Amino acid sequence: MQSWNSISDPNKIYVGQVLKLKPGESDNSETSNIYVIKSGDTLSGIAQEFNVTVLQLQSWNNISDPNKIYAGQQIIVYKNGGGTGTMVYTVKSGDTLSAIAVRFGVSVSNIQQWNNISDPNKIYAGETLKMYSSGGGGGGSKVSYTIRSGDTLSGIAVKFGVSVSQLQSWNGITDANKIYAGEVLSIYTSGSGGGGSQTYTVKSGDTLSGIAEKFGVTVSKLQSWNNVANPDKIYAGQVLVV
Repeated sequence: MQSWNSISDPNKIYVGQVLKLKPGESDNSETSNIYVIKSGDTLSGIAQEFNVTVLQLQSWNNISDPNKIYAGQQIIVYKNGGGTGTMVYTVKSGDTLSAIAVRFGVSVSNIQQWNNISDPNKIYAGETLKMYSSGGGGGGSKVSYTIRSGDTLSGIAVKFGVSVSQLQSWNGITDANKIYAGEVLSIYTSGSGGGGSQTYTVKSGDTLSGIAEKFGVTVSKLQSWNNVANPDKIYAGQVLVV
């Protein structure tokens, strides 16, 4: 351990120091670090710092509730994601599928597919959900998104059903708070192609983002399935495949 971390005196280590626990040449994706949680840390913040997902951190450290971590706690973090994370989440009273999706950095449609849920509005307290996390991009269609004034990376992540860390990885963004209007992002949407098995008739006042959220899909998928070039131009009476 001394040689892996260039430690000359084994008695001199400090709180918050990150140590390599496996020998590795360069950036082997299986190399792991130990991170000591500091006061004020959040699992989502740590995930963003190490470019992994909250779900992966939970899986590697057997953390059932991502909101329950404490200062001084030591957690394992695998460099470059270290493969995929899987776990089971127990639905709590007041949970919604969309909120769970945001918490774990996945899409509503992903959770539905993994757990054979036909109606995203019908989940119940005590129900157990299988959650999977993939380490990188691909596995879906690539779309380009031009950042608008007022956009945030977290807001864009929610809109497309991906995680902030994925957006950063796909676009070489080191600081999630530093994006600018006019910047073009590459976004990989997850899930298999093709439209859904049902249709929806647009009502007065509907928005494509609202319809996407209702059916647990992304705006880009609705556009692709229905040949909608401008997501802001839909009309009452229009029939969409969802």
